[in-house]
Amino acid sequence: MPTFTDDHYTIQISEGQVERDVLYLPVHDGDSPFTPAWRTQFNIWDGNEEGHFDITTDPETNQGLLSIIKPLDYETQVAHSLLIVVENQEQLFNCQEGQLQPLRKAMASTTVSVQVLDTNDPPAFHPRSFIVSEEDGAWPAIQLGYFNATDPDRADSQIRYELVRDPENWVTVDEKSGEVTTKRQIDRESPHVNGSFYTIVVHAIDNGLPPLTGTGTLMLFLYDVNDNAPILQPHSRHLEICESAGNKALLLEAEDADLDPYAGPFTFDLDSDQGDVREIWMLRIKQEEASLLGLLRCYCVFGPKRLRGFIPSDSGHQTLIVSNEETKALSAQ
Repeated sequence: MPTFTDDHYTIQISEGQVERDVLYLPVHDGDSPFTPAWRTQFNIWDGNEEGHFDITTDPETNQGLLSIIKPLDYETQVAHSLLIVVENQEQLFNCQEGQLQPLRKAMASTTVSVQVLDTNDPPAFHPRSFIVSEEDGAWPAIQLGYFNATDPDRADSQIRYELVRDPENWVTVDEKSGEVTTKRQIDRESPHVNGSFYTIVVHAIDNGLPPLTGTGTLMLFLYDVNDNAPILQPHSRHLEICESAGNKALLLEAEDADLDPYAGPFTFDLDSDQGDVREIWMLRIKQEEASLLGLLRCYCVFGPKRLRGFIPSDSGHQTLIVSNEETKALSAQ
């Protein structure tokens, strides 16, 4: 039967690490080497309820190899006591009156005391990320919220907050309190806003040696307001029509950077202050985001003709420059 060469072992392990073969456990067995009666198998019978440890057998030396497979935490538990047992792969027999008699399971045991060493842990955010809602167009000096981080090592640790991601330069973060405040007007139509969310990232830095850093995230949700006027889509700003086109219609399509209900449907109209524009042109509704611009009668003067149209539902104005076949030039502004 295998027996341990020592009945107690003590090791020290730094918190937070995963490491193979932190302790070798030699055993003695009088059976022939490299036979099933000699080979050992180890088990941790007590003290490994959280699954931090594992033990295997070295096939060459037959000794046990203790490993850390899940990081230890000094702040949670400063010491662990493990009860480790060893037995042969083959069942133990005893010779009685010339016959082999199997014995009840025979095992030897030893204890291992694991002392956890404290190391500098990074600050932890509570929570690591959170969502704040604010309206599009929010002005400077609006308080959005607070980042809250603590040092797991000690409650009186000095923590410093540092803004690390704010691509639009919209906010400030107080170094001591973690307060987040707007410093510029916010615009939901920014290219850095994704699905109405703007991401702000902050580091919390402790005063340990060396200093360590934790990361927190504020997801700023911007709910839309009606702050954009509709405009003609690019392909509707440059149009061509022949003098002889008769009543052929031109398609006008509009768009709005706002979300519903502040976008479509749109209402198209012609500016009545432009004299006889309504006698020459007319608008026919096609659908909620588009209209048809039709020529009522030929305006027989070569060169461009300006038409000022507007979309009253959101006060967006567009000036169309409609040219005849000779000029080939159409644009809008």
